[in-house]
Amino acid sequence: MASISCSILRTAQRLRPHASLDANFILRRSFFASSTDHTKLVSSAIVHRIADGPLTSYCLVPPDTALDDNFWVRRLCLASLNLENGTVYGAKIVQKGLGSPETVIARLLEEALVDVPGGQVKALASLDGLCKWVSEEIKIGGNEILEDLKEKDERAYGAVEAIATGIPRKGHSVVGIGTFNDGKDGWEELARQFVTEQLNVDTKVYGKKGTLSSIDYLADNTPEYIKTAGGTMASYLLK
Repeated sequence: MASISCSILRTAQRLRPHASLDANFILRRSFFASSTDHTKLVSSAIVHRIADGPLTSYCLVPPDTALDDNFWVRRLCLASLNLENGTVYGAKIVQKGLGSPETVIARLLEEALVDVPGGQVKALASLDGLCKWVSEEIKIGGNEILEDLKEKDERAYGAVEAIATGIPRKGHSVVGIGTFNDGKDGWEELARQFVTEQLNVDTKVYGKKGTLSSIDYLADNTPEYIKTAGGTMASYLLK
């Protein structure tokens, strides 16, 4: 049987009290077994720090997690947040049903702010959902930014629509760099509205703790993020 550390064995015993300690055991999270509402778990959970050079990852984990073994900390992580060189980013809810996502992330953010005493902390917010929101605003109509763009600059409006939907403009075969160049100003203005109205978790959390400093167009050009936010992120200065 493969060697298993004492901390892993302790955690496995707590989670699977009736299972034999075989290297091929299947982990059961017994604290999730009875309900999809785990808000009580958040109040008793603890924040654990994992340091890796300038990067510190904050993990919200259930009580009694074996904190001396990062494998199990990551395996049982409920939510996480990163701090690197004075900037927080990468807020993530791993376990669903914990209650208000912004409340969960706020727990981690409070710990990160403590670790930068007296310093200026920045936050890089994901604007996931921006493309879906713009697409819906186009369908519904009445958005002042879109209406103004459609009336004054049809080319830019078409580019914004293409970025939001992922469907190339008429006469184009792809949503490429030309489309992103044409839609830049309009997209940034829409992103600012998205941030101001706090339409996703990151904007709600950071909007309460700080002020918007910039809209960062094409800050992340990975295909997945282009699809959800047109590559755009937002930077905040936190109090």
